[in-house]
Amino acid sequence: LQGITDVFDERIHFARGFKEQIQVAERYRNILSTSQLTTKQGEIRVQDAYTLRCIPQVHGASWQVLNYVKEKLEIEMNAATDNPLLFGDDVFSGGNF
Repeated sequence: LQGITDVFDERIHFARGFKEQIQVAERYRNILSTSQLTTKQGEIRVQDAYTLRCIPQVHGASWQVLNYVKEKLEIEMNAATDNPLLFGDDVFSGGNF
C-alpha cells in the first residue's frame, strides 16, 4: 500500500495520551522500520485513507476495551459470591452476587 509511516510518530500519540494507542503506534513503528514498502508524508500523497491513518487510535481503543473486559472477568472468576459469606465464626449476608 506504500502507507505513510509518519502517522505512527510518537508525538502524535503522546498528544492524545491513551496508553494503548501509544503502544500500538510503537509496535507499528518497530515492525515497519525496515520496510521498503512504506513512504513518508508528501512523497506520494499528503495523507492516507482513514483505514491506515487511524490504526493506532482504533487498535488502541480496542486493546483498551479488551484489557478492561479481561480485568473484570479475572475479578469475577476469582470472586466469592456466596451469600452468606463465612469468615471464621462470622457470618455476613452481603450483595456480592
